[in-house]
Amino acid sequence: MSRPRKVFYDLISALCYYFFKIISIFFRFRFLMIETSAIGHMTTPIEVHYLEKKRIKETKKYFDIYFGERDIANHYLWNKWKKILKIKFDDDFSKILLKAVFLYALKKKDHSMLIPFRHHSGFLDDKKADNIYEWQHHDIYDLINKNEPIIKLNSKEVSEGYKILNRLNIQERDEVILLCVRDAAWRHRFKKNNAKRITIRDNDISDFKELVTYLCEKNYKVIRMGKIVEKKLDFQHNNFIDLPFTNKRTDFLDIFLFNICTFVISTGTGVENIGDLFRKKRIWLNFADFEVYNKKISTSLIYPKEVLYKENNSILSLIEIFENNLHRIDNVYEYEQNKFQFKSISPEKMINSVKEMEDFIKNGYSKESSKKNKMMNDLLSKKFNTKYFYNWSEEYLNLQNDLNTN
Repeated sequence: MSRPRKVFYDLISALCYYFFKIISIFFRFRFLMIETSAIGHMTTPIEVHYLEKKRIKETKKYFDIYFGERDIANHYLWNKWKKILKIKFDDDFSKILLKAVFLYALKKKDHSMLIPFRHHSGFLDDKKADNIYEWQHHDIYDLINKNEPIIKLNSKEVSEGYKILNRLNIQERDEVILLCVRDAAWRHRFKKNNAKRITIRDNDISDFKELVTYLCEKNYKVIRMGKIVEKKLDFQHNNFIDLPFTNKRTDFLDIFLFNICTFVISTGTGVENIGDLFRKKRIWLNFADFEVYNKKISTSLIYPKEVLYKENNSILSLIEIFENNLHRIDNVYEYEQNKFQFKSISPEKMINSVKEMEDFIKNGYSKESSKKNKMMNDLLSKKFNTKYFYNWSEEYLNLQNDLNTN
């Protein structure tokens, strides 16, 4: 945005803010913009917020005004949230006006004008310290696991969903596994801000070919999810659907598939969070956003990407990842400055970890896995003062010499 336009926008924002501020003295208006342009931001954060708001009984009565952005990542889900949150202002003019009020209130840190919400650090970072910041995505009170889903599909929607799946060779009795692989397509939509650079969060779908083959041969129906992806998986099987490259993908089908799937395999990307709405378990494979290890996460198993020292090509252990403070970097481009490189784990490691996930879905964590994870988490807590419990794949923990010597 050019400086004259920014000055003008700031002026309009201030005028809108003070106008509503005066009215708010009598009617107690509060505002919250829901980040509807990204699917991950309009799933878990909204449900966690809704449950936290029910948990806290406010003594004062407010008129809470929710609104979205002009871009909507999933219109079907947005219509569900509009009913639940009683959203009345959903036209472009209202969104522009309310956004101006909301952003200026954030800038002023005027919490009396803000619906209680642990805002993303990109919006409000006054509570952020030492890169250990939890925003609304992180379920710090474990409310999702303690409450029934808010988003529900009625019998008509379920019936319609299975009609669509029948045309994709999927029957109601089939076990469906969803594959969510983030690639560079999301950022490549933009023409600036490092748009053409690959981040550590991105993956090559071809690295998952052997895993998909294994699952298909076990007669799972494997569906690759995504709305904006770069390339198709070079693999054909009656049990595999590369959904972004079919004419069957719809906003409704994206939600329905997470509702009926057995579990989710993800690299750590926004679309996986639809599964939270239906309490679906997930495994992270090739996950590299280590900054999340500071926070309250709810992922059943993790096998991260391999991190290598560029100077000698040796693989960092989990303890070394923490020792090098890779868990405190919240900018995906800072890794380049630290002289590390990332490599996909082998197909064998992926398959073995997913076998562990299959067993977990049926029987829960094994005693050996629970024992090793406790040992690792206790070690991390002692060395680095971590406060959350993570569940790494036993396949990954077996390679940790630090664990084997303790």
